[in-house]
Order: sequence, then C-alpha cells, then structure tokens
Amino acid sequence: MNRQVHVLLAAIAVLCLATTTSNAATIPLTESSVIGGSGSLNDDGSLWDGTADGGIFNGSNITDGSKSENENGRQYWLVNTDGAGGDPGYLVIDLGDTYDIDQIDLYNTHNRGSNNFSTKDFRIDASNSISFIDANFDMDLSGNIATILSGTLSETSGEDPISTADSFTNITPHPEQYVRYLKFNSLGGFTHADDGPPEVNYKDNQRGLNEIEVSGTQGAPVPEPSTLVLVAFGLLGFTRRRGK
Repeated sequence: MNRQVHVLLAAIAVLCLATTTSNAATIPLTESSVIGGSGSLNDDGSLWDGTADGGIFNGSNITDGSKSENENGRQYWLVNTDGAGGDPGYLVIDLGDTYDIDQIDLYNTHNRGSNNFSTKDFRIDASNSISFIDANFDMDLSGNIATILSGTLSETSGEDPISTADSFTNITPHPEQYVRYLKFNSLGGFTHADDGPPEVNYKDNQRGLNEIEVSGTQGAPVPEPSTLVLVAFGLLGFTRRRGK
C-alpha cells in the first residue's frame, strides 16, 4: 500500500472520529441567565430578575443552582397566572452562546410545606433572537421560534431539597440546530383532588419551578461525513503534488 493511500486512510479516520466525539456538557447558568418573564407570585412584572422582595419567588431562582425550598429566602419561582392577567406563566433564558441541546432536567416546586404551587404540563420554545417588551426591560423570543420539548413534570410534595429530576432527552431539534434562547412555559399546574391528602392543596393557576439544567454541545456543527471524505481526498491530492 503506497504512502498516499496511508495518508488518505489516516485522514478519514481522524476526521470521522471528530464526528463521533461529543462535547456535550452541562451549560453553566446563573441567576442573570433569566432575562424575561411573566412575573412572579407578587404580580410585579419586574420580579423575575430579583430586583424586589429580596429575591423571593423570582424567576431568576430557577438558574441559581439551589434545589432547596427552605434556604436563602425561598429560592424558587412561583407565579399566580390569574394575578398575571391569565398569562400561562413563562421565563426566558439566555444560554450565553449557541448550543445543540440534547438534555433538559427540570426540578418541580411545591412551595415548601404548603404544597400548593407547581407545574404539571409545560412547553419549551427556542430561538436565536430576542426582542424587548415592557418598556425595554423584559425580553421575549423573536424570529424563528420553535418548540423543542413539551411534557409533564412530577409532583414533588414533601421533598427538600428537590430530589426528583424530570430528565428529558427527546429534544426536537430546532430548524437552526444551534440555539441560544429558551422559553419555559408553564401550561398547567397540579390540582388537588377531593379525596387526596389534606396537606396537598395544588391549584391549576398556582404554578412555578425550582430549577432547570440544560446540557448540549457548544459551537458550530461538525461537518457531515461526506464533507470529511472530500477533505480527505483533498489531502490525498496535496500529498501527491508534494511527492512529484
């Protein structure tokens, strides 16, 4: 086997290995990752960002890394959708860069011992652009918006810290594959059944979330295998030219 063929095979092996190597990791989020929303339990449109009420129940709590419902002044998000004018309750998150998302973990709230706020059904939308709303303060998705995940969360009454993680890997790829902005929509809450435990008092309009964790691969997509083969043949032609 001549030298050029060796070079070609080595190039294909190295380049194809790049397509199978995943750089997926947990995306680092902080309280400042939440950049907009429908408000909080206190029915103040600015409370998602922690500027009022000492951070209690604010939307920025879903990216603060805390899964406890008793420490540091109740670090989770609650919203009364009746008080928010019937809005389903939503938060917008900036991932800080574009990612191909492959897993989303959600930790439901129950509002400490009250067990009366939660999310049952949810939807997560994604896009690569945002726009100002509410007098240039809140941000919402714009441009090419697509739903990448919808589902139902588990009920977590009695847990502290929240140990039940609803992990979703059935992510529907966005048309642009790599996305920067997510929108969590709380579409419904659990409802207390008449024959249920008296300490569980969930109501559909009382919703919230404790924490969200997102995993994915950062940056531009890796070339398709067909592209890699073309590159390899280009390398082969280069080695032939050098050998003359």
